[in-house]
Amino acid sequence: MTQHKLYLSPIEALTNQLEKQPKFNGAAGGPDIIPTELLLKAYKETHFKPGCHDYPGAGGSLEARQAISEYTMKILGFPKTSPDKIIVTAGAQHAIKLLSQLLLDKDEKAVVENPGFIEGRMPIEYQTSRIETIDISLKGEVEIPGLAEKPKLAYTVPTAHNPLGIDYPESARYKLRKLAGEGIIVLEDDPYRALHSNPPDPIWTPGSNIAYIGSLSKTVAPGVRIGFIIPPEGLVEPLKLLSQHDFATNTPIGCMMQYLLDTGDLQGHIALKRTIYVERLDYMKRKLEEEMPDHEMSLAKGGFFVTIRLGCDSFKLLLKALDLGISFVPIRDFYLHDPVVDAIRISIAKLRIHYIDEYVKTLAKIVGECRGTL
Repeated sequence: MTQHKLYLSPIEALTNQLEKQPKFNGAAGGPDIIPTELLLKAYKETHFKPGCHDYPGAGGSLEARQAISEYTMKILGFPKTSPDKIIVTAGAQHAIKLLSQLLLDKDEKAVVENPGFIEGRMPIEYQTSRIETIDISLKGEVEIPGLAEKPKLAYTVPTAHNPLGIDYPESARYKLRKLAGEGIIVLEDDPYRALHSNPPDPIWTPGSNIAYIGSLSKTVAPGVRIGFIIPPEGLVEPLKLLSQHDFATNTPIGCMMQYLLDTGDLQGHIALKRTIYVERLDYMKRKLEEEMPDHEMSLAKGGFFVTIRLGCDSFKLLLKALDLGISFVPIRDFYLHDPVVDAIRISIAKLRIHYIDEYVKTLAKIVGECRGTL
């Protein structure tokens, strides 16, 4: 058996180790606002429609590709992309897996973020051990390496970064476009754009050497498992062929999304969700600044996450925090090298705004007790 790197995500490991759910969940990455009534309505309206229960076909069903084409225009504000240029996937991580399988052999180099989204990095590490890093500071400084040997791909989350919540500065976005112009395929993973109050333009542009990866996991629900790729022209047909290996996409859900976009129901739901999550993130940052003013915090601009340094070992503090009913994710394992061992990722995905005061006060108390013993 060929040796590949396989390991359990530390986020999954944390979830598996919890004997009971904390009162205030600052670890979860999935949204708590789910349009269950809209999904039921959409299913009732589409479940008799011809084709909505068939195999999806290479690249995804026509209904799903049409829905994604509408989604990118109506929700993301992109120029129209022809449905036949879109690859539908079972979530964004499936998209990264397909692209990694297609592009990487074991001796080929890839570039990933440090720190970076673990589950996004895992398919790349499975394909190759030859990895360089884009190093990112909590302040949002992004160092894209000089590359003596051209890598095959570079994986990034440049808008509402996970775990930091930052947006790449324009200088770094320019460098990524430049890398793409030099023949490196840049993977732009962009799951939070529709929930960002003022997102920068994507790095991707139509016809570029950038594979744009999107997802409805945050804007609709994680369980719908619809992601998509708008790939460079030369990758469209190979990705369609590769997608035949699993036919993993969900045909009924594609029909439901097309219905909700046509009626405008999905646009209204996402606008509401954006307002709520932007408010939560802003409030969380403000309370952290009030209760923990001497702690370095990432300049989170969008998405679900903000990162803060505690001045104490984050894993030791997590045990105490769980006893007191709060959770977070230490970000040590988000790094490939030079980890920051006292920093944590706090998610507002399931922290309703009236919970945030108590959450932050409890965190500040735990940190204060820890630092008092140093």
